Amino acid sequence: MKTPPKAKQVLHIHIDELQANENVLESLRNILRFSKGESKVYFHIQGNFRETVLLAGNYIRVSPEKALLDKIEGLIGKGTVSVVQEENNNN
Repeated sequence: MKTPPKAKQVLHIHIDELQANENVLESLRNILRFSKGESKVYFHIQGNFRETVLLAGNYIRVSPEKALLDKIEGLIGKGTVSVVQEENNNN
């Protein structure tokens, strides 16, 4: 009997467009580079009346552990990171 495949997790990072300056984005990139894993990363850039969602490149895959989440929240604020189960679209 086969065991069902383990659901993959996805990391979502929410950042205000005014906060998304070059220094913050570079720091965020460095944090993510050192967390090797299999989880995709989505950036939610929030503006006045819109939100732009970007999928990070395939070379940025992370392991969404508490230490990583704490580092990101330490940089851009509490409540800016969420981890969700990836939807399976193979039905």
